[in-house]
Amino acid sequence: MASFLDQPGVPLVKAELLTGGRVRLSQKRFLNDGVTAPGSAIWQIPVALKFSDGRRARTRTILLKEPSRIVTLEGARRVAFIHPNAGETGYYRWQVSPQMLTALADAGPQELSLRERIGYVGNLASMLDAGTLRGDDDMRLVGRFADDERPEVIVALIDHLEKLKKAFAVDDLKEPFVSYVQRTLSPALRRFGKARVPGEDEAVSLLRPDLLLWTGIEGQDGAILDYADSLARAYVDDPASIDPALAGAALRLSASRGDMALFRNYRKRFEKSKVPAERRRYLDALGSFRDPEIVEAGLAYSLDGPLRPQEILSIAGRAAEVPELRPLVWRWATENFKTIVERIPVNYGVNLVRYAGACSADLLEPARAFFSAPGHDLPGIDTEIRKVADEVSDCSRLRRREQPAVAAFLRSQSPVAAAGSKVTAGSDR
Repeated sequence: MASFLDQPGVPLVKAELLTGGRVRLSQKRFLNDGVTAPGSAIWQIPVALKFSDGRRARTRTILLKEPSRIVTLEGARRVAFIHPNAGETGYYRWQVSPQMLTALADAGPQELSLRERIGYVGNLASMLDAGTLRGDDDMRLVGRFADDERPEVIVALIDHLEKLKKAFAVDDLKEPFVSYVQRTLSPALRRFGKARVPGEDEAVSLLRPDLLLWTGIEGQDGAILDYADSLARAYVDDPASIDPALAGAALRLSASRGDMALFRNYRKRFEKSKVPAERRRYLDALGSFRDPEIVEAGLAYSLDGPLRPQEILSIAGRAAEVPELRPLVWRWATENFKTIVERIPVNYGVNLVRYAGACSADLLEPARAFFSAPGHDLPGIDTEIRKVADEVSDCSRLRRREQPAVAAFLRSQSPVAAAGSKVTAGSDR
């Protein structure tokens, strides 16, 4: 345990398949692309290898305490696939060749457990950050899990799509990314349905709101948006008339293309709400409008309306999730800085620097200058600025490195297939 407790970082275990059923295991500290760390680190790592000869899978556990060693996989002269973290119980990231990643994706639910499939998707994101996986390969491989029957895998898939959206869904890639989202998430929506059915797995019920939000907003599925509008209207008339698990998503989806009249209606409902969950749903919806004029009205309401101290940044936080709206939110935060910090809890102040984040440094330098000015200091702000700067640096580096490959992949996809997914997704139960 000392090798994990007494030195920083997390190890990366690389598995290279050799001839004769042998595999070379090597370790080093996991680092994002472009990041360096002083010195070198060696861990004592219990590595669980899962491998198959094409007929049945076996496991072997070894203690990797050297920088590199060669291991013979007994009974497997031919190796169909190797998973370097069987059961995803090891505290390390892992790396295999793109060809082996494809073999693991092919193995799918038949050979990989639920934990292993979730871990696979998460590990793809780390390899993308480390620069050991190309962006087009990442999008191709993660899309292979669109048909997975387990909702927990689709949750991991949506988390991964969030990363891809932040880095690549900009400028002329916005529309191709919309089609990619449709193709990737429509199978799950068809499989799980738009509404709860008796006796369904609770994990499905927990997934559905995010699935609707993603297909409606990021996938721009008109049928889903219409469905959400109908749910939202029913909820406004009678909150008990719809599945409460879908209420928040329905209100946010309706707000995403709503007008000022709808904003005023939701504002009135927010003020009249006596139930905390209902109040929270309407507050989230107030931050989900996309029209800049309405967003400005929402930001003004954050300080003029009857919001509690812990609610004041809620509308701004939702709006700042949309890259195009971040400059507007940042301007509101700086112009009203004194009023904001006087009214919010003291530990909430560091959240203001988040409005200068995302995947571009355009607002980062103005943020540094603003928070270094007299009267703008906040507890913990220097640490938070460094964290946001690291995130911006990682994301912008990923975009520069992989955007050409991602662009080629997205543009190669069939628009006919995307259109088909859009129709079928909205037509399900």
